Amino acid sequence: MWQLQKGIPWTNGTRFLEMLIRIWTVKTLKKNNLVTSLHIDKSQAPTQCMSCIQGKQHVEPFSQKSNKVVENIGDLILSDVWGLAQVEGPGHEYYFFSYIDFKSRFLGIYFGLMKKKALKHFTMFKEFIKMQTGNKVKKTLV
Repeated sequence: MWQLQKGIPWTNGTRFLEMLIRIWTVKTLKKNNLVTSLHIDKSQAPTQCMSCIQGKQHVEPFSQKSNKVVENIGDLILSDVWGLAQVEGPGHEYYFFSYIDFKSRFLGIYFGLMKKKALKHFTMFKEFIKMQTGNKVKKTLV
């Protein structure tokens, strides 16, 4: 908590989470009378940084059921590209590409050095689906 004492702002999400955990821990210690030298001034309104306010905004949960009806394997493929990783993979990869068939939930994960390799990996996944099932990929959501 030395960052708070020195006035250094919390900009990193991990540091923000650490700060919340530490505040919760301190409040728990005080509430259970495990700390005697801590005084909490309840007469002053608590101050909140922008990250605190944004972190408490209400977000609706994801739906448990989908309204999409997919009849065959290959009718709908969900794709995602993740990267640029800060640490390279064993083959010097910085990105990973995932493709999921919506019907079968079959998952293909490919690793690459550059983001522009996504089309190459998607083509490989598409050919794999065609070879295994005989179905062509009809629609892809990115």
